Amino acid sequence: IIASMGLMGIFLIFTVVLIILVDKEGDLSPWARSFFLRFLAICLFLGDLTKGRHNKVAPEQPETDDVICDDVTIYDLDEEVKKDRSVTTGKTDGTKTDETIEVLRGILDQLVQTNKEETAEESDYQLLCKVLDRLYLVLYLICAPAIVPMAMYLGNHP
Repeated sequence: IIASMGLMGIFLIFTVVLIILVDKEGDLSPWARSFFLRFLAICLFLGDLTKGRHNKVAPEQPETDDVICDDVTIYDLDEEVKKDRSVTTGKTDGTKTDETIEVLRGILDQLVQTNKEETAEESDYQLLCKVLDRLYLVLYLICAPAIVPMAMYLGNHP
């Protein structure tokens, strides 16, 4: 029982390491990428996880804190409110509201599309965690049955 609990403790520590690694950002070194994501992944029947992945250079970050938006119309809300307050009589036909809703829908569609494109590709560390998780499973399935006879043998022979 003690040996089995020790084995579970060791693999629990391995799981904590995986949890820490899965949120890490950046790229693996070339040797780690080829060893873990190619060779070890093929040995563990995950396939070549480097296919379709390129060594991407991170895009340069803008030096200012300005938000860069393409194809977006910027409205001055203070000016729009002043125009609406200056008209005190007459009914509104809702065209400004409809236009605003359409603009907001377009912006939201762009944001959703951008978010899908960004999250579609898994990082190197997420793929590494898949490989290590499968490796830990295989090691546990090998060690769990092997520990019983080993514990019985060691228990009988001091």
